[in-house]
Amino acid sequence: MKKILITMLLILISNFAFSQELIIVVAPFEVREGSGFSKDDVEAIEYLFISELSKNNTIKVLDQSNAMFKEITKRMEFELSDWSNPNKVAEFGKALNANAVVLGRIMKLFDEIIIAARINDLSTEIKAANDMVIKNVSEVRGKIPAFTKEIVNRLPKSKNELDAQNKIREEKEREALAENRKKTFDNYKKNANRNYWDYMNGYFLWGDDGLVGVGGMMLAGGIHWSPIPFISIGAETAFCGWFDGNYYGTGSFVTGLVFPLKIKDEPRVLVFCDGILDIGKFGSYTGLFANVLTPSADVGLSFRWDLGFDIKYKRTFLDGYVINGINVVLLWDF
Repeated sequence: MKKILITMLLILISNFAFSQELIIVVAPFEVREGSGFSKDDVEAIEYLFISELSKNNTIKVLDQSNAMFKEITKRMEFELSDWSNPNKVAEFGKALNANAVVLGRIMKLFDEIIIAARINDLSTEIKAANDMVIKNVSEVRGKIPAFTKEIVNRLPKSKNELDAQNKIREEKEREALAENRKKTFDNYKKNANRNYWDYMNGYFLWGDDGLVGVGGMMLAGGIHWSPIPFISIGAETAFCGWFDGNYYGTGSFVTGLVFPLKIKDEPRVLVFCDGILDIGKFGSYTGLFANVLTPSADVGLSFRWDLGFDIKYKRTFLDGYVINGINVVLLWDF
């Protein structure tokens, strides 16, 4: 507990003293297999790089030897492998009150040794980067001052400048996200329609006391149209059949809602629901509003493949009786 309080006190002092400085955390350099560098070589390169970086009076450098670095590494159980995890690096950097992180890499390409470094802010955006090519370790000392200076020259000159850059970047990201969402929704709206003819439907009807009718009609169907996205209106021939020797068949006026089931890509399946006014003959029953007039409702799925079809459940409300139906209808887009 005492160590944590001391660490927090050091952080507060740093905040006050270096409020305008860029506070940069230097991660251990990653060494790729086959580079030919020993552990001592790598430590020497890191030391020279940090020494050059620290010469700039607008930068405060925190490396592995820093007391806060050690304490917070221990407290957060931050390990070497965690440097490849952007979320953990950001969390670690914030705990150190840092503005950016240096990630270095030593690798070999054919007969060349490449030393690369980049400085990311805590959102992982690269603020500055550079690389140098050497033939052997002895060249490092002569080349690293210019290598480091070029990186520093590409950095923001103060914390305020970095904050201003990040604010502009975040605003652009928000604008891009809003524009992408608008495009996605516009495409979604474009597909939220039922502009097609129905033809060649099959039906299965039942009531509370059993089967009402089963069959199909080659020419019966309807038309649906969406004057605006998500809304459809239309007219159709409803379920037809015989019940107790009486003919059952209606024409219907339909209005309802339609929603694609996919947001980004072109939807192949839509869900719809309708309020319906049926006019016609209802077997031995009468309509709820009049002998030939009754309300209905349906809900279903519209499959927009090469051969489109609807599958829907319809419920018809009669005077003292309810008829349920399952209907399959082929579609023809217009």
